[in-house]
Amino acid sequence: GPLIFFFVLFSVPKVEVDSGIESVQLPVEIKAHLPKDIKVEWKDGSYRKIHIYQNGSDQFEEQDKVYRDRTEIDEDLLNTGDLSLTLKYPTDWDTNTYTCILLSREGKILLKRKVELKVRGLFVCLFVCLFFLSDCLVSPLQGEFRSRIKQGTSGTEAAPLIRLL
Repeated sequence: GPLIFFFVLFSVPKVEVDSGIESVQLPVEIKAHLPKDIKVEWKDGSYRKIHIYQNGSDQFEEQDKVYRDRTEIDEDLLNTGDLSLTLKYPTDWDTNTYTCILLSREGKILLKRKVELKVRGLFVCLFVCLFFLSDCLVSPLQGEFRSRIKQGTSGTEAAPLIRLL
């Protein structure tokens, strides 16, 4: 007979925040009782370990140094099913796709969920805006200043232009 395939598509949750906020939560919740011997791993798009929970506690020694002292998960996750990760002080460098992996004691993947984080960086916007703004304001004045120098005007006549810069 014909084979029938069923696909369950989960949309990847997207979280968007501004750089400079105190923290952001990457949501992952399950409605199942979790055994005590499970392992929860959060990784970024480069497979760096962001947060590890195993044997009833956080395993900070396995955590990548970029995320040291910046992550938290629910201490009661075995009872609540809340595997969400809290990332403190996010910056535009934290924009990434993050993966929460739930593993059995034997290392079998029980659940894998992705969350997309977009951190709107103030620094990048400020830099780009200042770069283009300075280019628009300074270039015409520099051109006028250069043309006056070529025409042989004295330095005192160019002084008002310099003060504008």
